[in-house]
Amino acid sequence: MSQGMRRLTIATLLFSLNCSCSGTINSQEINDSSCKVGVPVGIRQSPKLGDSFAKLDSPPTLIIKNQARRLPPQEIFRYFFIEKSPIAVTDLIIKHTLAQTVTTPDSKAEGEKLYQQGIQEFRRGEYAKALQTYEQALQIRRQLGDKAGIGDTLDKIGLVYNSLSQHDKALEVLEEALKIRRELKDGKREGETLDNIGVAYLNLGKNEEGLEVLQLALVIRRQEKDRAGEAVTLSKIGLTYSFLKQQDKGLQLLQQALVIHQEVGDKFQEGFTLWRIGQAYLNTNNADDYPRALEWFNKALGVNKEIGNRALEGRSLEAIATIYTNQNKSDQALKLYQEALPLIKASGNRVFENNIVSTIEKIYINKQQYDQLCKFFEQKLSAAKKVNDKQQQLFYLSKIANLYQQQSKFKQEIEFWKQALDIAIKLKDKQQQGLIIFQIANHYVKMRKFEEAIRFYDQGLKVTRELPNETLGQKFFKKSLEELL
Repeated sequence: MSQGMRRLTIATLLFSLNCSCSGTINSQEINDSSCKVGVPVGIRQSPKLGDSFAKLDSPPTLIIKNQARRLPPQEIFRYFFIEKSPIAVTDLIIKHTLAQTVTTPDSKAEGEKLYQQGIQEFRRGEYAKALQTYEQALQIRRQLGDKAGIGDTLDKIGLVYNSLSQHDKALEVLEEALKIRRELKDGKREGETLDNIGVAYLNLGKNEEGLEVLQLALVIRRQEKDRAGEAVTLSKIGLTYSFLKQQDKGLQLLQQALVIHQEVGDKFQEGFTLWRIGQAYLNTNNADDYPRALEWFNKALGVNKEIGNRALEGRSLEAIATIYTNQNKSDQALKLYQEALPLIKASGNRVFENNIVSTIEKIYINKQQYDQLCKFFEQKLSAAKKVNDKQQQLFYLSKIANLYQQQSKFKQEIEFWKQALDIAIKLKDKQQQGLIIFQIANHYVKMRKFEEAIRFYDQGLKVTRELPNETLGQKFFKKSLEELL
């Protein structure tokens, strides 16, 4: 670069720093010659600068005119006149900004603020919100290199994933959290993470591993004299024994947990344990135990309402409704399921939400109230469309199509199956596409429109071939197609 060109580049840079435009810079803006942020064209078009941004977890907000003023003049001089690289100036600005934004006390405080916000959202039963907040906190703590903070946040993210019934994801982050906590020799927090890992194993059907991990967590929590944590683990072990048909042992541990919760004033965990005691009585599948289950679920409902845990309030209402369903009190059950549904929906747990919807569906069908059920589904579909929730749109479109199928309303049925197929294609959900295509093909067989049926069976065969380990689906479509031909 000639001396004249270097002077021109510095002049251009200084002009840009004093321009009235301020904004954030990202790789897209840097490669856009129409960008109004005053960065020299040679820098803006550089692929190296775009690469440097690509390596960052998230591009920092850079207001160039403010940041460059803080650079030592000798540094700018060295990069322009000795290393002869205008790119290096911009890289220097980025490094300087990262040093300013990532390691300041304000960043640490912001990470802690987000972490505490996530805790409160979780305690209110707003799991999806808490997940987003914790992930923001994790990003800041990773940038700061705050190992203990990273471990704490990963543990909380794992807890949220468990609460959202995403147990594989929970295990992934909890294993990382456990490694960090063991490296830091933090026994109390290690026990906390092991507790969450045990829950993930149990929900994945690995009862032996789950119980073993929970018992290890209990040993550690007792060694650490963590009374509140000990009660949490006792409660989970107690419920596990009730599912393994060891009711007396399970209830004994649950009662021990409840006493400790009350001793240490842990109302939040008390709400969980009251619910688990009710569930232990419900797990006997004995009608004689329903009154006791109902008593404990009502206690859980009262406590969770009091502390504002809306997700567990919803689960308590759902559990009471289940008892009413088993007692053939369908009207009372239906009312409670409908009260529980918005609370569970707000938590973000789609598994629990869809389970309640399916139970409501069964009640309406048993009462042969098809019009009311259709109206219920259409209301939910409309709500899903308003927030552009395609997964739930697919869920309710399939429900409505099935409902019309049961009533032999074939014209309406095919209309909703085709809408569902369009959504499944947009979601790139090959499994759902295969299931829906099969329903459409069967519809055309019933209507004796065999050419259309053949076309959809053939389409279904192509879709299932794209799925891993879908030999059964492929054989099924192939057999159906061959029989029709």
